[in-house]
Amino acid sequence: MKQIRKHRPARSLLAAAIFLHLAHAQAQAPVEVPDGTQTPGPDAADTVHLKGVEVKGRTESGNEALYLDEKRLAPVVTEALSSEQISRTGDSDAATTLKRVPGLSLINGRYIYVRGLGERYSSVLLNGAQIPSPDFTRRVVPLDLFPNELLDGIVVQKSYSPDMPGEFGGGTVQLRTREVPRAPFFRVQGTLG
Repeated sequence: MKQIRKHRPARSLLAAAIFLHLAHAQAQAPVEVPDGTQTPGPDAADTVHLKGVEVKGRTESGNEALYLDEKRLAPVVTEALSSEQISRTGDSDAATTLKRVPGLSLINGRYIYVRGLGERYSSVLLNGAQIPSPDFTRRVVPLDLFPNELLDGIVVQKSYSPDMPGEFGGGTVQLRTREVPRAPFFRVQGTLG
């Protein structure tokens, strides 16, 4: 899978820290006195040596901007849905969410065909791993098995790239799941009508 450029702010911060350190070291260079001997700079006695700086950060998963960047920077035809976009649809599972994506067809309320091609030409990946079909007579995976609450995002790739499986035909649906929650949670949802 193509990695999203998530670490730009961290790299910029690191480059700025290195630049400031070099500028500070240059300002503290020894000064040559007239008799030929060198003495340390004006505030050498006040110098404090740090052992190191460790910068830790955490990217927000399911962020709409990350998925829009992934779609924009992709060298192939791609549609990307973040968890924010998925929650706005009001759908309960991945199959009904994907019927809104251009170029996808929902068959029998459970199967997604990419660009109208049959099940033979569509494949589904879950976190980068190929999902086998639970029906041994078909090759397609029923996407109504995946509730939207578990998904961090969905990426539909409609043209081939080298990082896709060799059996790529018409398209690939990549389901990305959320991280394991750090705290216990309880959620109730219902519909009427």
